[in-house]
Amino acid sequence: MSLYFLLGTLSSGGRNMLHDDPNLLVNCTRNVDIPGAEILGTYAVLGRCDYVLMVDAEDNEAVAKISLEIGVGTGLHIETLPAIDRKSTRLNSSHVLI
Repeated sequence: MSLYFLLGTLSSGGRNMLHDDPNLLVNCTRNVDIPGAEILGTYAVLGRCDYVLMVDAEDNEAVAKISLEIGVGTGLHIETLPAIDRKSTRLNSSHVLI
């Protein structure tokens, strides 16, 4: 399984949906059931995006399905970022990892 961060920004329709149902994201993420993917955490944040979700998924296809389900159900525009564990990266002598 691999870790992914989903950055979500509310569309205008999503803001209206959230205004009508303050528990929209909680309810949507609770009801999403995609084989091979699990939502580990959901956070409201300040800045460029409105929400960050941590997802553990078997592959890109599983995380794409969960992203689509959440986006449709909440009106979020989602950018998906795969996370690479720094312990698993291999370096050669010409590269430096900070």
